[in-house]
Parts: sequence; structure tokens; C-alpha cells
Amino acid sequence: MNPGSRPPLWSVVAMHAVPAVGVLLFGWSMALVLLFYWLENLVSGLIWNRAIRRHHDRTRMRGHYRNQLGISANDTPIEFFPREYRAGALFFTAIHGIFIAVFAFGLLDGAELLAELPWIAALMAASIFLTWEELRPVVRDVETRSFHWLRTHASRSLYQVWAMHMGVVLGGVSLAMDGRGLLLVFLFIALRIVADVLRNRPALPASERRPRTLSIHIWGDPEEAAERRAQELEKFRRQVAEDELPRAPAGGGEATEGAR
Repeated sequence: MNPGSRPPLWSVVAMHAVPAVGVLLFGWSMALVLLFYWLENLVSGLIWNRAIRRHHDRTRMRGHYRNQLGISANDTPIEFFPREYRAGALFFTAIHGIFIAVFAFGLLDGAELLAELPWIAALMAASIFLTWEELRPVVRDVETRSFHWLRTHASRSLYQVWAMHMGVVLGGVSLAMDGRGLLLVFLFIALRIVADVLRNRPALPASERRPRTLSIHIWGDPEEAAERRAQELEKFRRQVAEDELPRAPAGGGEATEGAR
């Protein structure tokens, strides 16, 4: 599924039926299923990180120098898109990997884990191959894309990270309840199906994008409140248009990530 495509729902469900069948017929553990999806998130995050860096290096569009996803570090918005994406995708994926390692090596029986090693190797290979095949065109053609396209689909890749986050948060509780977390497995697969459907829905054109928040005025003149919201929306859409413009070099040279 290439970014921006809209696969039929049945194909999305069929893709995620593989771990469900593994659980039901082959006795896969929750840790194995989460490992499969974690590897997908890791490979996807690395590919999108490479694509964003390449787009930045080739285009220097202004959108790269503004907070795009609402992600902050030390209560300060990250004003460099490549770094902001890494914080949202790769940092959280690394943290999730620690918890999955705890599930696999700390809470499962050692003999059971050894029995799953062939499945682990096969799923690792499948996850890496399928994710690379899906996203390879992104890296190849990314410099021809608008910043709006890049931001839209890179941010949507985070949906699967949030689904993993819910799986990790609920995983400990589920393991404590039934020892294998089977109920959580199917809840997590359902979350991933929702994430993939949302990720592949048609994207709005840049002219129709709306800010994450608009001011809400409960008291006062309704007409004044409506005018203020319209001004906020107009300012936001000007910023969206400016995101596509090349950034003027500061001091006669190109800004670098280290200077940000």
C-alpha cells in the first residue's frame, strides 16, 4: 500500500489476519505479535526519517523549519521537522522495544520463547521486506513531492506508533490477567486495522487543511468570535502556502540541523 492509496478494507483486514491466525492456530504469544508490529514501526520510521532528511536536503522548504506535529522537547516545540519526526517516531519506538523485550524475556517461559524463535526470524524478515517494498518509492521520489504531501503522510505513519503505544500500555495488564495476553492481541490487531484505514484515507489538498486547534469563544459577540476564527484560519493557510517556499539562507549560507 503506497502512501496516499486507498486499499479496500478487506485487504487491510486480510493483512492483519496473519498474526490472528498465528495466535489461534499456532499458539503465538502476545510478545511475538507485538514484535512483528514493532519491527514494522521501526523500519517504517527509519525509512520516513531518511525520506524527510532527503526532502529537507534537496528542497530546503520553509515547512521544515516550523513545528508541524505539535511535538515538544522540554516543553519547547521542536522547530525542525526532521528532528520532530524522529522524536515522535523513532524515540517512542525505541522505548516500546524495551517493553517488548521485557514481555518476551522477562514474563514468558524460556522454553516457550525458544520454540517461537523460527517464527520470530520469519516474521522479522517478512516485516522488513513488506515495509521496504511499500515505502521504497517514497525515498526514491521524495524530492519531487510537496511539503504538504510529505508532512501529511509522514505524520500518518505515526498512527501505527500510537497503536503500538496502546498495546504496550495495556500489555502488562493483559499478561497479568491471563499469562499470554490473548485478549490484548486481538484488541491490538483491531487498533492497527483502524490505524491503517486512517493512514490510507484520501488526503485533503493543502488549501483545505485546518489547524489542530481554533480558538473557542463561549462568551462575547458571536460575530466577533467568528471573525477571529476566520483570521486564525487565514493565517494558518498562509503558513501552509509558505511551507512550500525555499528557505532563504541565513547570513549567506544554508542553515544546518546543528544550528537549529
